[in-house]
Amino acid sequence: MKTRQQSCGISGRRAAWAALWLAGAAVIGAQTVYVAATGNDTEGDGKAGKPYLTISNDVYQAPVDGTVMVATGTYDVTTRILLDKAVRLRSWNEAAGGGEDRENTIIDGKETCSPLYITHSNAIVSGFTITGGNGVREDQNGHGGGVYMTRGAVSNCVVTKNYGDRRGGGVAVEYGANALIVDCIISNNWLTNTILDTYGGGIFLRAGNKVLDSTVCSNAALEDGGGIYAEANTIISNCLIANNAVTKASYADGGGVFVSGTNALLTGCVISNNTSALRGGGIYVYSAGSLILRDSIVTHNYALSTGGGLNVMRSLPECSTLVSNCVFSHNTGSADSGYGAGIADGYPFGTPNTSSGMLTVVDCRIFGNHGGRYGGGVWIWTHGTAIVSNCEIVSNEVSMYGGGMLVATGSACVVAQNCLVASNRSTISYAMGGGIYLFGDITCRWSGPNPLDLRVESCTIADNQTQRDYGGLNVMPEHTEILNCVIASNRCGATWNYPDLNPADQDAFYYSCSPELTNTEQGNIANTPVFAGYSAGNYRLAGQSPGVNAGTNLAWMVGARDLDGHARIDRFSGRADMGCYEYLPQGALFNFR
Repeated sequence: MKTRQQSCGISGRRAAWAALWLAGAAVIGAQTVYVAATGNDTEGDGKAGKPYLTISNDVYQAPVDGTVMVATGTYDVTTRILLDKAVRLRSWNEAAGGGEDRENTIIDGKETCSPLYITHSNAIVSGFTITGGNGVREDQNGHGGGVYMTRGAVSNCVVTKNYGDRRGGGVAVEYGANALIVDCIISNNWLTNTILDTYGGGIFLRAGNKVLDSTVCSNAALEDGGGIYAEANTIISNCLIANNAVTKASYADGGGVFVSGTNALLTGCVISNNTSALRGGGIYVYSAGSLILRDSIVTHNYALSTGGGLNVMRSLPECSTLVSNCVFSHNTGSADSGYGAGIADGYPFGTPNTSSGMLTVVDCRIFGNHGGRYGGGVWIWTHGTAIVSNCEIVSNEVSMYGGGMLVATGSACVVAQNCLVASNRSTISYAMGGGIYLFGDITCRWSGPNPLDLRVESCTIADNQTQRDYGGLNVMPEHTEILNCVIASNRCGATWNYPDLNPADQDAFYYSCSPELTNTEQGNIANTPVFAGYSAGNYRLAGQSPGVNAGTNLAWMVGARDLDGHARIDRFSGRADMGCYEYLPQGALFNFR
């Protein structure tokens, strides 16, 4: 998995951009004009030997498709620099051979203006520290404390210690498309409005724009998107989004990222140590939004109420969220009121049946999340469809119900498929469902002749623990079907003592293996499954396990793989094993002709 390093330093495409700039400078020759802190606007001519003094004058004098070279130094601006034509504005360190010097080439708004205003598609700014910006003082409605842009690109810049009123404390990308922020650090920016909605403490990203290879850290907003606020069709790629916060207790959503539109893409990112005073510590997806999150790490985020790592709040059937090949680890929620420390789907208050979209979580590791009352790893409350497939849900902890996963009142069409649910905990004295807990009445149905609400298929549920009942899982037989599962070696600490499952729920199980199953008419096996290395956390079946070649083949298994990447249906027996792993015999295979 390719992700950025967890620091406020960046690498990425800087060398490529520097090479591009130098090549461009060599080509344009006379179209290059210069500015320096020792220059003179009256006597200078913009050449390297007689540079101008002010950047805005240099940009004004530059021809279309020209380049403005700004020598190392600090440039105080009291009126924003307008780039409304195709021009390249870059820093220039003559002592270092003409390369960029973003740390020492500083544009300072002195809290009197937003320093940069970019409105042309071919305008590029590269190699500066942009600071002291005050977006409240400009005529862009208080948006974009450091940079306000509708088009163009900002590359290899540090945008820090700026503030706006409502949108984009560091950068606001407004009303254009294909604007680009690349290889930048956006840090320690904030929004000031305490009455109206605030969007994007670090970056406000209007539809169709991109943030690539950048670090967004230590920014703040009262309400939505401490780090980034992203609308439809935005792309955030290979970024570190860390230590951002939203702080207004009654409205704060998305400490790291807030997604409000459809088809937003986050890929190759690290979302770490962000906080929310309400929902979505790492990422929050608004009810009309949809997200593709892939190849990313979501870790050590906190939300007081819902979704320490990720909170998906959906209201429209076309709003689907896909999470693939991601890690959710060590995210937390409030011990008193938290829902879904790792991943939360839905909203625990108000009218639950407003959600009707789809959540798919596939090929993910969900581990070490803790805090909150319900669903330490995954919490689902939706009238749409949720599928959790090919995932490891391991070592999560919650105070009350569903240490690994909880499916709550109002849910429908939920499938846990080909997952390992192990070593999760529910800790207080009346806690239940150490592995998986199904909570409350469900009214929606699956389509087909045998409608169901919750299906748990080909999962291994082992070594989970609760203080009261259902160490492995609890079910509601009239709404649930458990297929091809292994449920064993779970524990509970109360006199009711159902360590793996409630023996009264036999009718929900088919082709599964657990010591507490007696309904063998449905293909179940009432024996210990025999793990290959239980004491070492190896929950694969041993060769002598009764679960080997004892499952039933399901339609999705054709061409599918288990958690180890082996074919889900055995090539010799033609039959699937129980649990999330296929037993692979040791030895050599010889073909004779």
